[in-house]
Amino acid sequence: MSDPAAPVRRVLVVDDEPAIRELLAMVCAYEGWDVRTAATGEAALRAVRADPPDVVLLDRMLPDLDGLTVLRRIHASSPALPVIMVTARDSVEDRAAPFAAGATGFVTKPFGVAALTDEVRRAFGQVAARTPVPSRTASTTPASTR
Repeated sequence: MSDPAAPVRRVLVVDDEPAIRELLAMVCAYEGWDVRTAATGEAALRAVRADPPDVVLLDRMLPDLDGLTVLRRIHASSPALPVIMVTARDSVEDRAAPFAAGATGFVTKPFGVAALTDEVRRAFGQVAARTPVPSRTASTTPASTR
């Protein structure tokens, strides 16, 4: 059961194939994450600017912009935003290029649900590590004045 006080994690799913986009969104929603979707690179860039997610799941091959171009543009404006590349391309070069461009993770299609959710959780951990945690120290007001 999720902690009601925990922040809702937001995922942007970017894939031009409706079936893949819907499957990725369904898996993320099942995990309790808030999901938005985009079918093109330009739509993804607009979504990141309008309401930045905590993690982006990004297809490598999109109809308008290559996924690596989208990744580079996201990192130019939001360098700390974790982006996980999701692609059917699995050669050594295809794995290296996204990481060289700043990807934080890589998932190969067809993907296992556990592999996907583990990668997203790992990325959420990177977000949490960068987010300041409120102090849990006791009040600094002397007890005699409370």
